[in-house]
Amino acid sequence: MAPPRYVAEIAPVREVSLVGAADPDYWRGRLAPEGLAPSIADGSARVLIIAAEMKFKGLRFAECSMSVFVEHAAGEGEAVFLVQAFNSRRFFAWVERRIFHTPYAHASVQVEAAAAARVAAECAGRPVLLARRAAAEAPIRTGFETWNGWIHLPAPPSTPESKRRWFHGRVEGEATVFRFITGHVEFRVGDQGDARGFAELARSGFQPVEWIIRPRGFHAKSKTVRRAL
Repeated sequence: MAPPRYVAEIAPVREVSLVGAADPDYWRGRLAPEGLAPSIADGSARVLIIAAEMKFKGLRFAECSMSVFVEHAAGEGEAVFLVQAFNSRRFFAWVERRIFHTPYAHASVQVEAAAAARVAAECAGRPVLLARRAAAEAPIRTGFETWNGWIHLPAPPSTPESKRRWFHGRVEGEATVFRFITGHVEFRVGDQGDARGFAELARSGFQPVEWIIRPRGFHAKSKTVRRAL
């Protein structure tokens, strides 16, 4: 299935991502009402957190999202389910909700895309997410990396398949990847108001596995469309 035309392409993007593992049974139950199933690797569901700072139309902002990889039958490539996202600009968060039908909320987001990476998010003045690492160990790999695929969006359980929505996204750039090693890192997540989606990290036993750091990445997204194209 060919993706729709991208309506937003942004570079450079300062990006820090965390890839991790979670309880597959939790996500099977959580995703079943969405008509989806988690993609399983080494017996675990796979979770992706992306935090990025960028500029669009001359306005600088930061955002943070949490997604779960899902089984995909619409052609080659991967797909994720977007559980929750934040944008540091209240208007951009509103546009995401109203125009793109995405689960965005307004929050303060900070991103440090360096070897000593740091991601922090506060919603309504209360900490939601904190992840940081020391620049001690060597990377496990470096080089140009690309992810592109369909991003499924939440919908009420009664929504028929023909009216469920998704969009296509692309993330790429020169990346440095580190293992998430206990003792070299700190990771915390809160459960505050509009950040309830991030609390599912704790409930699903999320364990970070890798940091992916792109100081000058590229992000693109299509408009939101119905899955039944």
